[in-house]
Amino acid sequence: AYTLSELADAGGVSPRSVRHYIELGLVSPCEGGGRGAVYRDTHLAEVRAVRRVLERNRTLADLARAVAD
Repeated sequence: AYTLSELADAGGVSPRSVRHYIELGLVSPCEGGGRGAVYRDTHLAEVRAVRRVLERNRTLADLARAVAD
């Protein structure tokens, strides 16, 4: 299990980015809430997948549209 900071570090992004990805529906919401929020390996895989897409010069908007379709 990961905290938000640990997840962000392992995924190579900021905690703010993780929260933004969750808001866009690109990463699943955490388990629990507040200081008890827990992230799993599935969340890490989702963060890394988002990063791979962004590294291909795609935008978050493109990715969010693809997920919504």
